[in-house]
Amino acid sequence: MINFPYKKFVVGLVLDETLSSYYEFLDRYSPYIYSIYFSPPLGSEFQSRRFTQLQYNNKYNLSLLKAILNSLKSYDIKSELVINTNSLSSDDIKKVIAYSSEVFMPDEIACNDDYIDILYNTLPNIKYIRSFNSSKIKNTTLISKHYSEVVVGEKYLRDIEKRHDLLNNDFKLQLLLNNGCSFHCLGCYYNKKNCEDIYNDSVKEYGENYIYALQSFFPQELFKLIENDEQSYQYHFKISNRTTNLKITSLIIDSYLGKYSVNDLLHEDKKYYYFWGMLKWFNKHFDSYNLDTINSIKKTLYFKKL
Repeated sequence: MINFPYKKFVVGLVLDETLSSYYEFLDRYSPYIYSIYFSPPLGSEFQSRRFTQLQYNNKYNLSLLKAILNSLKSYDIKSELVINTNSLSSDDIKKVIAYSSEVFMPDEIACNDDYIDILYNTLPNIKYIRSFNSSKIKNTTLISKHYSEVVVGEKYLRDIEKRHDLLNNDFKLQLLLNNGCSFHCLGCYYNKKNCEDIYNDSVKEYGENYIYALQSFFPQELFKLIENDEQSYQYHFKISNRTTNLKITSLIIDSYLGKYSVNDLLHEDKKYYYFWGMLKWFNKHFDSYNLDTINSIKKTLYFKKL
């Protein structure tokens, strides 16, 4: 393992586990985890995935959620409440405020731009994070100053100037490492085209290996970022993992810590390509990807405008 900075990962809360398994996970990884993010148990409108909607309909999972959240402070881990689904009503936001005030007060709230003003004006003492599900950043100076931190991925992972532009405007960064989204996507709620169609068009134009190389982020790329960016101490590294389980989450973290190489994991199972790019359409090509080709392409991505 590399000498990885302390308390840097932001990890999703996964359910369908035992509480004892969670405590074992936290015992092992709490030195590396800064925060754990979760959705409020207030209805399907707050869940962006069918997978998590079903989990939150399970009474056991709700009791597990409560127990995990109540244990985080003892591990020196922050709680991050995520409010990033589209078209929530003012009544929905009032539910969030009531939940935060009366049931569980999170340390941080990640939200879309539509909700930041009402949340900040009602709960001003919480740290606010601009969600990745917000519209794409066109002008850094227009980002609400109610946010302390901004979640970015894609081009920002390989463009130091873009990262430093946000820092120069007084925003800390959460770098979303492995969601695998298309660089041509405007965001889940802003596209006129279906996500799979965007992916298929990109593969048709550039090839499957190139698109995976572009939209994934390997551990060695993270090591390079930390080594070459003198401001990386100001970043947190967010992992997309809520549709997985603790075993997979552990392997993803271990890979980004340098415990397992990409080669070793893919030798064990080619489906592990999704550790570093969670876009579900990648799974069409796991058996046909060429790792040498992907690694060669990745080297070129740092020398061109993406």
